Formats: sequence, structure tokens, C-alpha cells
Amino acid sequence: MHQIGKLYTAGYKNWYDEDFYEKVKELDAYVIDVRLVPYAFFPYWKKEYISKALKEKYIHIKSLGNKNYKNSQLPIEIYDISKLSIVIDMLKNGKNCILFCACQECERCHRKILVEEICEKLDISFTDLKGR
Repeated sequence: MHQIGKLYTAGYKNWYDEDFYEKVKELDAYVIDVRLVPYAFFPYWKKEYISKALKEKYIHIKSLGNKNYKNSQLPIEIYDISKLSIVIDMLKNGKNCILFCACQECERCHRKILVEEICEKLDISFTDLKGR
């Protein structure tokens, strides 16, 4: 039986790219991109760039994105929360995971719903990473 991995969240709006990649390396973590659409104005937060920088340590799970991300007036609605099992399995296998999207505040982000679900299932806590 593995020791359960550590769970983190991060919103790229809190980070400079070099600092983020350094933190990922320091934590020996997998970045689980939970954006429905892994696009950003800045190229270094686009899926192609992150996956090139982190290689196998980057996983995009579109299904864990918020269907209503374009309209903050609508409630958060996870596309397919059953895909959270992928992250839960990784944690059970001792892998550290960072749930990643754009939002600065985890409290108002769909990451909060995801981490609360994971924490309840595995009886663990999480840390929201802030870079700047």
C-alpha cells in the first residue's frame, strides 16, 4: 500500500511561469489541468506549452472543467465529475497532484468543488499554492 500523495491547487494568475515550473519540480507533482479549454492569452499557460515543459507530469482532464466558465453569473457545473477517479487513483498511488486552472481564488473556483470531493473521499487536506 502506498502512502497517499499530497494534493494541491494552483491558479496560473498567481504565478510567473518559471516560478510555477520550479514549484512543480520541487513538489515532484503532476499538474492536472482542469480547464475545460486549456487556452490562455499568454502562450506559456496554453496546453501545448505546459505539456512541452512538463512532459508526462502534465495531464489535461477536460471533463473536470466548469461548463459555465465563461459566465460567472451561472453556477459552477463540472462537466463530468466521475473523472475525478483518475486523480484519486493517482493520489492513492502516492503521486502528488496539483489541480490547475486560471482562477486566482480557489474559494470561488471550480477547483474548490473538486478538492473538497477528493479530500472527503480520501480523508486528506489540500494546499492552495500561491506564487506571487
